[in-house]
Amino acid sequence: MATPAQRTNTWTLDQWYDQSVAGTTGGYVGENKFYAWGSQQMGELGDNSITSRQEPVQIPGNWAIAILGWTGSQGVKTDGTLWSWGYGRYGGLGNNTAGPDGGHPAVPGMNYALSSPVQLPGTDWSSDPRKNAKTQSASTASGANIKTDGTLWIWGSGYNGEMGQNNRTQYSSPVQLPGTTWKSVSSNYTTFGATKTDGTLWAWGPNPYGSSGFNEPAPYKVSSPTQIGTDTDWNNMAGGDQAIRMCTKTDGTLWIWGRNDNYGGLGLNNVINYSSPMQLPGTTWGPGTNITGHGRYLIGWVKTDGTLWSWGDGADGGLGQNTPHTTDVSSPTQVGTDTDWASVSWNYQSMAAIKTDGTLWTWGDGARSGRADGIGRSSPTQVGSSTSWDQVHGGMTATFAQQII
Repeated sequence: MATPAQRTNTWTLDQWYDQSVAGTTGGYVGENKFYAWGSQQMGELGDNSITSRQEPVQIPGNWAIAILGWTGSQGVKTDGTLWSWGYGRYGGLGNNTAGPDGGHPAVPGMNYALSSPVQLPGTDWSSDPRKNAKTQSASTASGANIKTDGTLWIWGSGYNGEMGQNNRTQYSSPVQLPGTTWKSVSSNYTTFGATKTDGTLWAWGPNPYGSSGFNEPAPYKVSSPTQIGTDTDWNNMAGGDQAIRMCTKTDGTLWIWGRNDNYGGLGLNNVINYSSPMQLPGTTWGPGTNITGHGRYLIGWVKTDGTLWSWGDGADGGLGQNTPHTTDVSSPTQVGTDTDWASVSWNYQSMAAIKTDGTLWTWGDGARSGRADGIGRSSPTQVGSSTSWDQVHGGMTATFAQQII
């Protein structure tokens, strides 16, 4: 994070005065620039095209966060407004368009996709990455956001009860779930999970491979938020494509459950599916600000000591462990020896991470690396020379990363 002295070119007197009175000048942020790269089919990069981008391209606007699902995206600007773009079938854009008969013809032949951001109502949407979620499905589209008042809102496909409204209704505009104490929300293939400020853990929707965490086999499903167990020390939820779900506890432990029949993606040193949370070794897993998992079970995590760990599918060198491109790892394994990692995310068979010095690093599939050479790497390789990268968020097809200038 740059200091105020490094950002004098972006200050205004009023901003400086307000922050100096509040005693927060050290946290001043200048212009937020979001960049995207990767493949796209339905405008999920938000750059008014359906052109895949090997190198980062800027998304116009002053964004606080942008996240991806499979082919759909959403972002929150610094003014608290929420925007959505990409795949919009089943009301997945949340802008009161229902899909094939009422979408936007931005992509030829696909009138339920939008290649530029469209605004949803309201100015109190949260920009915390732990409070935003997009489903990781190619066939459905849903989104969620926890507002600054602690209320949870959701929209999109509800065929399997994933809207949490105790029905199977599709919603093309955000609808509220009960309660005002929601803390974090995440999604995997089609389901959602969340934690509350009282430390309880909740899930709803379908239950592929036991990923809901209710200790019930598929196809058990619930259509309204249902508590998982009775523990009250859960912290932040995470999920990925298909059927893996993760959550940290306040004691620094990491718990994981769901599908594990290939690649060892649960990190439990086996290939057994689990329908209730199982603990991974260690107590330094951190709060889970930026975490990742996807359909081929590629997982990465930064611990509180700044070390980077990965496990699961080793195709294309996506684990970053400098091993042959087909080596799978079924338990958490450290990536190199560096202790200055800040966050990590994913993009299909690749990962992107940011260090505490603001540099951006990628590895794995070369076409999604963000580097001009397009060459795959099995260990972290720096992208450009900028030291102003602040956060990174990946999806099934692409990656978003933020610069603070």
